[in-house]
Amino acid sequence: MALPLTRSYREEITVENFTKEELIVLSTEAVEALGWEISLMTANGLVAYTNKGLFSWNAEIKIMVQDNSVNIQSTSTGSEWFDWGKNNRCVNNFIG
Repeated sequence: MALPLTRSYREEITVENFTKEELIVLSTEAVEALGWEISLMTANGLVAYTNKGLFSWNAEIKIMVQDNSVNIQSTSTGSEWFDWGKNNRCVNNFIG
């Protein structure tokens, strides 16, 4: 029997009354407030890492902005088979 590998979690939220640029700025501020380190920024979003330490669970967070929606994906960077809901919590912490 194959076990499902839950190493990532993705959610899309719809946001009204903000431009794409404003959503990227707000996303950047949220990432910084959470203490995540931004690795890459583009005109469409950003990539950040939780960086909780060498021997701790870590995640890559991708935030992509399209018109009035924001896609947030958290993916485990380690070799564990299950994330035990940690990626879900990262996304929910970002959404706040």
